[in-house]
Amino acid sequence: MNKSSERPILIVDKKGVIGFELAKNLSAHYIVVLVTSKSQGESSNIVHVPFTKKIPTIPDNFYSYIFLIEDGEVLYHSVPSFIKKASSDQSRVVLVEGIRIQNEKSIQEVLFYKNANVFYFGDLFSEHKNLSGVDALISLAKKDRKIE
Repeated sequence: MNKSSERPILIVDKKGVIGFELAKNLSAHYIVVLVTSKSQGESSNIVHVPFTKKIPTIPDNFYSYIFLIEDGEVLYHSVPSFIKKASSDQSRVVLVEGIRIQNEKSIQEVLFYKNANVFYFGDLFSEHKNLSGVDALISLAKKDRKIE
């Protein structure tokens, strides 16, 4: 990313797990607008916007990057509007997709835009947060010492 950019970065992640970690790292050098369903705490360079509707209300601004974290249920409806916004702002778009929940339509729409990338993630694990369905099963098995 270009440090000389004065434009903020937009991260849209309904669940907020990946988006918050990304926002924390980027906020050391950039202003980040994080759209997520739950606030993860305050930070001087992170502006939290509640993701309360099917399609969230995004603050009108010029963004240098737009990160779309797809959880398989929400963003695919609004990908075209994000691409349109990115095209008018000349922003880069990064779609982050779960390898198990890929939405081919969203991927194709994003890749049609010349300044876009798609990244995939697999099952995510953490000691402190439930990041995926597999992680929830492992946590339950550790807690109950059995799998049913």
